[in-house]
Amino acid sequence: MPDRRIGSWSTSGVVGWCTGVATIGGAFAGFIAAQAKGSPWHQPLFDLLTAIAAIAFLLLIAAGVVALIAWVRPAFHRPPRLITDRWQATTDGIRAPAPALAMEIALPGTTYMRQPGDRPPWVRFVVHIACGQVGDDPDWPAIRAAFGPFLQSPAVAELLADLTHAGQDAAWARQATSTSSIIDMVLGDGVASARLELPDGIRRHGRVEGYALLVVHVEPRDADGTPAPPASPSLWRRQFERALQLPGAFAALLSGELGLTVSGELPAQAGVRLEAPRDMTELVDITGLAMLPGAQRLSQFMVYLTACPDGASAVSAADRMTRQMLEEALKVDLGTDMELQDHHAG
Repeated sequence: MPDRRIGSWSTSGVVGWCTGVATIGGAFAGFIAAQAKGSPWHQPLFDLLTAIAAIAFLLLIAAGVVALIAWVRPAFHRPPRLITDRWQATTDGIRAPAPALAMEIALPGTTYMRQPGDRPPWVRFVVHIACGQVGDDPDWPAIRAAFGPFLQSPAVAELLADLTHAGQDAAWARQATSTSSIIDMVLGDGVASARLELPDGIRRHGRVEGYALLVVHVEPRDADGTPAPPASPSLWRRQFERALQLPGAFAALLSGELGLTVSGELPAQAGVRLEAPRDMTELVDITGLAMLPGAQRLSQFMVYLTACPDGASAVSAADRMTRQMLEEALKVDLGTDMELQDHHAG
């Protein structure tokens, strides 16, 4: 039975205190009834101790009922359904702290630790799914073995295919990490990097407890190894839509191959970040689109998403994300009737 807290006391503490008071009060009441007959203070003291014992006994029963309810409640409690297909987007990291923190993780095989102006353009996708902790003696080799094929699955492979050139011989290779519950992989010579982090009960700085984390980091490059040319808004809209397929695929990996319990107790969260050394036109081709007068383009765009029942579909969310990127980061003068799927098709 769980040891719940009642104020500053635990359930076991309340039960122990009430048991002691009831036992001692009843014992003293019995002692007085037997030894102090005929004394003028016999009856008042007997009544007082009996009342104290009775109150303590009632509190003991109440504490037991509370503990019993807490014990049986999980059997009748249905956890919220995990949602991975309806999204609410924001550019405010305070409203989505889990993906905002994951955006700052340094991954092996990338240029993330260089000074901002020395990095090539890069893109990062992060996903958080609420799930149970790994067991006391998890099968880490099996977990690592499952993560490799996941990175080769369509959910990840198709996302990377339109972003970067990997080469036919490029393969995912495991990297050294500080703990078994973090698995880092690098594709080829640093074409992309990925991380799987599972909840193991250990608190870490910059992490939100209760979530499994997936990070996919890409530095888009061409076949000759130079940074890839900027992609059209329509291609980025498609990439955002594909990125929103990652949470469902990640949840399936956790609950299927890894055997962990996933739930909607904490909403699924995701995030996308694009960053360039100078400005976002190094990643997004806005040829033919008008800029707003007096505007200065930004060098990065970040958007965070939280799953909710009344959120937008992946298609609608991707459309909104693309518009936000064009208007807020690239300062494009977008018309409300513009069709992003058809503009400057790439």
